[in-house]
Amino acid sequence: PEWFESVQNVRKIHSSVAAQIKTRNNTNINNSDTPPNHWTNFQRDAKMWEAFHLDLKPLDTPEVRGKIIPFNFTSPNKFNQYLLAGVYWYFVGLPVLNPRQLGISNYTERDLQGFLHIWAVIAHNVGLEEEFIFCKDSIDQWKECNEYLKYIFANHYLPQLLDINLEAELLIQGQAEVIKQIVPGIPLEFWLITLLENHLNVSGTHLRNHVKWGPGAFSSAIDWLTTKGANEMDFFRGLLNKGVLAALQVSSFRFLEIQEII
Repeated sequence: PEWFESVQNVRKIHSSVAAQIKTRNNTNINNSDTPPNHWTNFQRDAKMWEAFHLDLKPLDTPEVRGKIIPFNFTSPNKFNQYLLAGVYWYFVGLPVLNPRQLGISNYTERDLQGFLHIWAVIAHNVGLEEEFIFCKDSIDQWKECNEYLKYIFANHYLPQLLDINLEAELLIQGQAEVIKQIVPGIPLEFWLITLLENHLNVSGTHLRNHVKWGPGAFSSAIDWLTTKGANEMDFFRGLLNKGVLAALQVSSFRFLEIQEII
């Protein structure tokens, strides 16, 4: 089936990355590796992140700030159960709470329950202890599950988003740059505007003033299509998502072909 082939492709990519890491030993792992196709001038887009934080201002209240949990940089075990549970929420929270805004269509409540169940299994297999796995009974406790996902969003995700650090900003920006190489024409601001307007319900005004979609009317059309149009009309949202997913799939297949040649 198609889903099995997709999982197999992901496993091949992960195995290839793991094999590349194993070829490095302790004497050269810290050496820079900058072949011609690697970026050498990557840096934080300070003005873009300033615009993002300005758009977040309506959500930046003392009540939300009071829920921020400081990160303990002195701890030797930085990736603890709390952080692992947070990563787990990123994979299941928004798809269940806002499936339409993510471009998920033709889904049923049962589909979302099954999605939660399979991610509970995955989370446990990668090291999340059972007591920290939420929505284990996604069918009989569906209403409670949704309320708990909303609680995590309001009390953990949103506060940490307001307190995002430099490392996280660079990670997000770097990931978006990689996607931009695969799907040309979609800037990082698009993803941040989508997060603000489709999931946080605040306007991305400052980010829109910062982003350069293109000249004149073309800029306005692209902006509308990728944000307002994609959010309000199923046709445009489906068209945009299919285009992005198709480009990602083609890139994945090319990567696998290159690894087989190597």
